[in-house]
Amino acid sequence: MNKELLKFVALVFLLVTFQVLGAFQSSALPNFQPIAALLFCGFATMKKGLSWLTLGAWFIAYPFTTRLNGDYDLFSTTLLVQVFALALIIGLGYGLSKYAKKSFVTLLFGSVLSAGLFYAVTNTFSWLSSPLYTKDWVGFYEAFWAGPKGSALPTWSFFRNSLAANVLFTSLYGLSMLKIKSLSLNNSSEKELSLDAK
Repeated sequence: MNKELLKFVALVFLLVTFQVLGAFQSSALPNFQPIAALLFCGFATMKKGLSWLTLGAWFIAYPFTTRLNGDYDLFSTTLLVQVFALALIIGLGYGLSKYAKKSFVTLLFGSVLSAGLFYAVTNTFSWLSSPLYTKDWVGFYEAFWAGPKGSALPTWSFFRNSLAANVLFTSLYGLSMLKIKSLSLNNSSEKELSLDAK
């Protein structure tokens, strides 16, 4: 199996694991989903053909995990806003790909930045569109930090969980990339040894 395909398999395996875990633990860990990290890592470290498959993997998983979370409105304006945020993250992945392939710190930084970008775009939309928020600085603060009045959880807890999921996902993906690299180095050295033997 070639190195790029192994990276893709690692990404999809981690995506499915996190999606299922997040769906079944949605009350304990709301928003524990590394969607930003998935796309950033995919587009920052993989060849273009396979990187687009990571977006496809998310689109395939999206309806199932949305339903597991009890949301049956699959195609909405919220989805369009999420796709817009993900498009920005894909651009960031492409922009940092030269550096992210060589540096885990850059990969982790890009994932954290992606989580922040996704949060900023989706929460700005919530503030603008939801009647729960007043269209002033108080409403903006509630949308980004406190949550609407009477909310069981503050908004920042959703960002914290998303950030934790993105950092954990990126760390596990970074470890898998190291393993894939060592496997490919071992295979190439074995080939060289077999050529020398001939």
